[in-house]
Amino acid sequence: MHRLPRFFGIVRKRLELGRAVYRDESFSADPARLVAEVQAELADVCAWAFILHSRLERIREALECEAQRQGEAP
Repeated sequence: MHRLPRFFGIVRKRLELGRAVYRDESFSADPARLVAEVQAELADVCAWAFILHSRLERIREALECEAQRQGEAP
């Protein structure tokens, strides 16, 4: 929970940036457009999660290979 204030600060800055860039027009934008934007952002999050997952898999595999090389159980 100690990270929550930092997270809220990040969200606040994003909202302020959106206000500066879009002049608060998002609050009156067509809901279908907002849904499409959220869907695109969620696809990005999923893609980044896959990239991170793939990198972690390579690290895990390297650790297992090293453990086997040293005669340790995985």
